[in-house]
Amino acid sequence: MPQSFRGKEPKRVGSPGRRQHRRIEFKELSIALSYSRNSVGKAVGAPKKTVGERNSELAHLALDDGTEFQLRVASSGHDDGPVAILLPALGAAARFYERFARRLSAQGVTSITVDLRGQGESGLTPRRHTTSGYKEVVESDLPRIVAAVGQEFPGRDFWLIGHSLGGQLALVFSGLHPSRIAGVVLIATGSAWYGGFSGFRRVRNLVLSQGIALISRSIGFWPGDFLGFGGRQSRVLMQDWAAQVRTGRYRATGSSIDYEAAMSDVRINVHIIEIEGDMLAPPGCVDHLSRKIPNANVTRWRYSHEMSGTTTLNHFSWARQSPGLAESVATWIREH
Repeated sequence: MPQSFRGKEPKRVGSPGRRQHRRIEFKELSIALSYSRNSVGKAVGAPKKTVGERNSELAHLALDDGTEFQLRVASSGHDDGPVAILLPALGAAARFYERFARRLSAQGVTSITVDLRGQGESGLTPRRHTTSGYKEVVESDLPRIVAAVGQEFPGRDFWLIGHSLGGQLALVFSGLHPSRIAGVVLIATGSAWYGGFSGFRRVRNLVLSQGIALISRSIGFWPGDFLGFGGRQSRVLMQDWAAQVRTGRYRATGSSIDYEAAMSDVRINVHIIEIEGDMLAPPGCVDHLSRKIPNANVTRWRYSHEMSGTTTLNHFSWARQSPGLAESVATWIREH
């Protein structure tokens, strides 16, 4: 099997001036805030609900605490082809990735979408008494989801495709369960550590993240659906996130597992895709995350404006402006 996959080297685009750069960054942050609401279709700029575009229901998981997981599938039609599970970003609903899942299936990769706990169709909305965080996602939810997919597609190779937070936690899970996953694809995924950013964004992200943790502790949950970032989330999850922003290290509240060691134990194929114009997962953050998986077989690729055919590519828009990206991901999965 090929050890690496290289796309065409993207052409360099002239660097924007400082004012233009700030305008681009503000637009990027605005888009992030718009897409991060939990309620589908209610946020400004969120993907509109279109009748007939939902992928087929595959399985429904109901946990004792009221959390539910609706697995939806875009089938490739091949009985022996690879199967990928798409894990969303913080606050992003799984349905946002369904178009990308269909594009992957057209390239021979059966693709499954599912919400993270507390998001989209996952049941309970986080409230003051909600105490779930990284531990519940990695140690409880993902094992159940992967097991359910395994029952539906026995004998198939399974891949995790993670976006942002979904990609970060996919790496931890893969280190803990190396025999269950064939490989991981990270799209627009970097460490949230403030030191991975540059200039004023470094200080801004540190201050804002700790403010988010403080608000979450004070009122019992993070009201991102009202304040416009990350959707409504459990205070514990946001504290786990804010701690990683501050320290650069992955830890889960209430867990006895060393998440940093788990990531270091990742020894499978990992394909990292950077998105040109991504202000939320810039190269410094991607570099920091990459250093946490020294034993993985890592390949890295950059999806450019030229490849996407648009100049508005960013941390979220790739999921809709992605014909070439889906083809690239499917090719890499087939070759590994």
